[in-house]
Amino acid sequence: MTTETMDTVLQALSWLVIIFGTLWFATGILGFLHRRAYNLTKAETGGSAVTPDFLKVDRKKREAAIERGAAYDQVLDRRAAAQAGTVDRVSALARTGALVTATFTLAGAVIGTLTRIDALQEGVEQLSSWDSFVSIVKQYPAGTMVAVLVIGANIIVFVKATKKTPAKA
Repeated sequence: MTTETMDTVLQALSWLVIIFGTLWFATGILGFLHRRAYNLTKAETGGSAVTPDFLKVDRKKREAAIERGAAYDQVLDRRAAAQAGTVDRVSALARTGALVTATFTLAGAVIGTLTRIDALQEGVEQLSSWDSFVSIVKQYPAGTMVAVLVIGANIIVFVKATKKTPAKA
């Protein structure tokens, strides 16, 4: 591969990392706001005195209200499951896409640097692996930072997810 081709590939991969990372971040925020919205319930009363309904119990109305509430709970559960599934799937796809693209970008940068070593060897002795890594980071600081952040965030998400699942005996 030529230097120009490798630069074009790395630039495309960098843009994919940025796009998938942004999508992952945006879907995470949307999911958080969506979950938070269902827990916000304002109970405001008017200016008149309020007498609680539990002081006068009408058994028939109570049973009818319980049945309506159970039916409504089922509707809400189906709606929440459908919406949560969609948000979770899109978020998982974006996170996976960001991780895969970041990994390909990092691998492409490493391979690109390693294939250019012969051209860089004219005035320098053979580079060690640490020097190769440092030269990659110096050559592509933004891409390296994005790749490291995406990989680190995925590791944190993975660790948190494994902590939430109880161990099976």
